[in-house]
Amino acid sequence: MKYTPNPRSLVSARESRALTIEDAAALTRISLKRLRELEGGEPAKAGELKELADAYVVPREVFFTKQLTLPVPLPDFRTPNNAPAKIGRRGAWRVEQAHQIRSLLSELAPSREPKATPRISLDTSVQAATDAVSHLLDFSKIKSIEGPLTTFRYLRARIEQLGVPVLCESVKDETFRGFCLAKGSSSPFIFINTWGQTVKTKNFTLVHELVHALLRAEGVSDPFILTNNLERFCNQVTVNVIMPADVFRTEFVKALQEAGDDYLTLVSSLSDRFKISKQATAIRIAELGLINDFYGAWLARMRGRNLPSPEDEPQDEQEIRRASVVTRHIARYGYLLPIVIGEAVRNNLLSKIDVYRFTRLKPKWLEQTEIAARKRFPEALDASG
Repeated sequence: MKYTPNPRSLVSARESRALTIEDAAALTRISLKRLRELEGGEPAKAGELKELADAYVVPREVFFTKQLTLPVPLPDFRTPNNAPAKIGRRGAWRVEQAHQIRSLLSELAPSREPKATPRISLDTSVQAATDAVSHLLDFSKIKSIEGPLTTFRYLRARIEQLGVPVLCESVKDETFRGFCLAKGSSSPFIFINTWGQTVKTKNFTLVHELVHALLRAEGVSDPFILTNNLERFCNQVTVNVIMPADVFRTEFVKALQEAGDDYLTLVSSLSDRFKISKQATAIRIAELGLINDFYGAWLARMRGRNLPSPEDEPQDEQEIRRASVVTRHIARYGYLLPIVIGEAVRNNLLSKIDVYRFTRLKPKWLEQTEIAARKRFPEALDASG
């Protein structure tokens, strides 16, 4: 079967990656002659479109658009050399939306940018970076917060208090758990893909992305895919922040006395204590050498129970879907974004139509969402009582 892509889109996609047609031929198994035919309007085979999509790091759908504008792809921190991220159509749209919102917030509220936020680098020691992140999040309060969802709201509020927006949305079929926009002088921007993540997993992802923001490391990531030094550094810091070694060892001894050799109960108990995913908890036990060959043994027992994944707890997405429209908006947009754009609309710096264009937040819900955000922002920060 052959397809008829838009020749201009083929050319635009290649040029957006700063590739000559000779470069494209070298990157693919398509001859220079054949590439010229395709860019001249000849029908293409499915395999040829896949070759070009892989070479240009775009979804194949873009070759059929009438007008094509492609941003530079984000680095993919799930790859050894931070290769350009291969994101589908839904994910690419979220990245573009995040760029637009970040730019908008920078223009509307420069005073909210995190001027006092520390900068770290890969040359920073893990302990120094851990101390910086723990201080920013005031992590000492986490112990007294009830439940993982309240913990997530607290962490999000602390990060947004720094002027770093956190957008949460379910992007089905995309494999990344989150991304961070951090280049330039504007405040960083964090996106969490809630699809397939439990709230405990999101707690880990959120802190992980904050480390990216402090590093000013812009790109797509998954905390459980560790193929390069950057992701390993971010994970080491995140683990040390959420599950400090000395505290974890103390709680491990208590949990082991209750669970004995029942690894599933042991991990579940510690997961509840630290409000973090079971997988991250099991990895921490293995990293600290608390039980020999633990992670493999735990996974084997999980598979023995026929569970679809290491996380057998219900998705908080169901709870959000049952909530009111305003609560769903807060879950998606957070606290900072509705407050800033609400102020901008009242000051005639932004129209409600512009708000919808940038955020897809319908005008009739804007005011109520802002009111709820102003009320819930301090409540989230005071969650520890």
